[in-house]
Amino acid sequence: MTVVGEWTGATARALRIARRMSVRRFAEHLGVSARAVEKWEAGGRCIRPRPVNQAALDTSLRLAPPDVRERFRALLAQADLHDVHCPARWPTSASSSFSSAPVCTW
Repeated sequence: MTVVGEWTGATARALRIARRMSVRRFAEHLGVSARAVEKWEAGGRCIRPRPVNQAALDTSLRLAPPDVRERFRALLAQADLHDVHCPARWPTSASSSFSSAPVCTW
């Protein structure tokens, strides 16, 4: 069985694609807003859903039928999900203040 140590936007997207769900349907399935799923996916490997959402993703994967789990494993194998630098802080575009949300730098 595939186990995800810590979910990212990229691994959440892989699960959504493996389940063959739209963003809206996947959000409903997890009990989150479509905007939350969009944010995770836009953040890719550098965004980590909140712990309650990590648990929802764990449950979704655990309860997924074998064909979905196999597609998920295949998607993870195709993607380089770990070799990226994600700083903890970066300046916002509108000011010199800093935000605590992570951003990727490839």
